[in-house]
Amino acid sequence: MTMNMTMKVMIGCGWIYYGVVLLTTSIFHGTNHCFTELQNTSNESNCEELSNGTYIKIFWTSVAELPGLVVTIIIIEILGRKKTMALESFGTMAGFLLLFVCSTSEVTTLFLFLTRAFATGVFQTVYVYTPEVYPTSIRASALGLHTTASRIGALLTPFNAQVVFHSSDIAAVSFYAGSCLLLVISSLLLPIETKGKSMKDGPSVR
Repeated sequence: MTMNMTMKVMIGCGWIYYGVVLLTTSIFHGTNHCFTELQNTSNESNCEELSNGTYIKIFWTSVAELPGLVVTIIIIEILGRKKTMALESFGTMAGFLLLFVCSTSEVTTLFLFLTRAFATGVFQTVYVYTPEVYPTSIRASALGLHTTASRIGALLTPFNAQVVFHSSDIAAVSFYAGSCLLLVISSLLLPIETKGKSMKDGPSVR
């Protein structure tokens, strides 16, 4: 049961984290930061060069990973692994929902900054949790398997962030917000909390 749950969390983390990364470029591709039902109804290619200002905004959203890691380091030993994942997943969901607010590009950058920070925190927390929950005999194999699972989410997310988004930005962002809610629930349902516990050397966890 533990492996099934942690695998699902890993897939969700890959889906959401890389979704934020790709969604950032999709959002800044145009000048309109107010979401509409149909973002792009044209069948023609809409390939355009990004401006220097856009690259700077994307850079700032990438910098969000640093405070995301720092906050995670602080709260992970206070709240524990499961609650930290749940809290940061909720923060990521809130960040996605804030994108529905019609605002300037600067405010949108701030919303994406917060979303990226929380998404980074969730991903790093699950990487801390996974080796702790499995015994030494299968720890490396389990971590490798879970890393592969996260890449499944990363493999699927470009379709939503770049294809679905240009058909319906509301639908694409809603998918991510809903996924975050599922991640909150999955994190809280994990059967083992590893905070303060020594790493196991015994039989594998079922």
